[in-house]
Amino acid sequence: MVAAYTVAGIAKVLNSGGEWLERSGNFVLQWRKVVEEGRFSYGMEPTGMRRAFGSVLLEAPWVATVLLTGGLLLELGAFVGLLNRRAAIVFGLLVIGFHLMLGVLMGLPFIEYRRVVLVLFVNPAWPLALVLGAAWRKWGRRGVAP
Repeated sequence: MVAAYTVAGIAKVLNSGGEWLERSGNFVLQWRKVVEEGRFSYGMEPTGMRRAFGSVLLEAPWVATVLLTGGLLLELGAFVGLLNRRAAIVFGLLVIGFHLMLGVLMGLPFIEYRRVVLVLFVNPAWPLALVLGAAWRKWGRRGVAP
């Protein structure tokens, strides 16, 4: 999975000639067509949260640049998720947020990816074990079991 995210980031940089972030205004232009002209492609119908967020992008186009930059850096830095357990959890949560945002903005929820990332990187049982282990050690020093 890390390789897939890294390759996606590299492809964005190479295929755009390094101008991927400079073209982020095109994303806002696409939203202007959706909201003002009623033009939308499959999955992009402006309803609910998508319409609200699209309005934010139209009012503050720099938000799109920030989000796209964050997504690109997340993809290019995906290998950091392999450094240690805590890095994996942070990376996993960021990727889940990334895919949630894609679901809102582009109608591409990637539910399966979010589930796989949750299991492989975040692994909810691991942080729970850390918390329970810390509580056990704290109470164990006092000679009292929780």
